[in-house]
Amino acid sequence: MSRIPSNFGTITFKPEEEEEEEEEGVRVTRANVADAALADSHRTQRELPDGRRDPSSTAGRTGQLIRVDIIPCPTWLPPIWQIGTLEILNRGDAVAINNLAEQHYHGNLGLAKDLPRSIELWAEAAELGLLHAHYKVGLACYYGQGVDEDKPRGVHHWQQAAMKGHALSRRMLGDVEYDNGNYQIALQHYILSAKMGYEMSLNSIKEMFKEGHATKAQYAEALLGYRDAVEEMKSPQREEAKRIAN
Repeated sequence: MSRIPSNFGTITFKPEEEEEEEEEGVRVTRANVADAALADSHRTQRELPDGRRDPSSTAGRTGQLIRVDIIPCPTWLPPIWQIGTLEILNRGDAVAINNLAEQHYHGNLGLAKDLPRSIELWAEAAELGLLHAHYKVGLACYYGQGVDEDKPRGVHHWQQAAMKGHALSRRMLGDVEYDNGNYQIALQHYILSAKMGYEMSLNSIKEMFKEGHATKAQYAEALLGYRDAVEEMKSPQREEAKRIAN
């Protein structure tokens, strides 16, 4: 009996006359091996310098049984719509929980559109440290979307995300201060957000400069910081994606 690796798992060859073993796995005879399996088996043959195939490799062994033991990759995860909600929560995967929240929010993948449930899931992901989830809960609480309006709680979630480098949450804090007439505090939030590469914050600083709430030096500081951030984020892959998108 011999074993060889394959794209389909471990393939075991056993002569027909051997007594068949009762083991878990998939057993098929050569007569009914799928074309894909045959092609894969053929690819495992070593090619000799003169172009012939090495007879010691796997293909061409007629009259033998093949058992394919499928060994799933331990890092593979099925799509979230194939996983139960409870299982996702039990895994404690903040990104998966956030994705499930998005599906409930939009009513995708056969899930009911359920904003309160989305917020519950975002809150769970936020507790696990996902900054985007803090931002989403902040929006819901501050504007009363799907939950009772609670502006202090909304601001708290944005603060939690902003302190860890979430540019959009930092910008939202700027909006809060601007609406309350605290222009210099708002400006500082916008500058920090712009330096993270968030263009809308840079535009807000430009408008504040026109309104007389920001100086030319402050706008220049934000502009230079924004350009540095954008430059740092550049990569051939990112630029190609932008080119395709446009």
